[in-house]
Amino acid sequence: MVLRRLLADDDRIERARFIFTSVVFTAPLVALIDRGNIELCVICFCCLGTYMFVRGRPFGGTIAHGLAIALEGYPIFFLALWIKAKIV
Repeated sequence: MVLRRLLADDDRIERARFIFTSVVFTAPLVALIDRGNIELCVICFCCLGTYMFVRGRPFGGTIAHGLAIALEGYPIFFLALWIKAKIV
């Protein structure tokens, strides 16, 4: 019930703050930060690239995905977004 009230709030900043803190302080994310794993950076770059692609900024999305691919190999599968949209 409390969760529904917090997410139904009209204040977008307060809602974003709640979602951010509830995601950042989860056990798996804290473990990644504690051990210095680069998966967190890869995931952030993939999310940023996909967000920019959806918002109509394919160049910025390509840069973000390129950084993710440079850190790890598996984000190359996100190139299917650009291939499907015939941008590549």
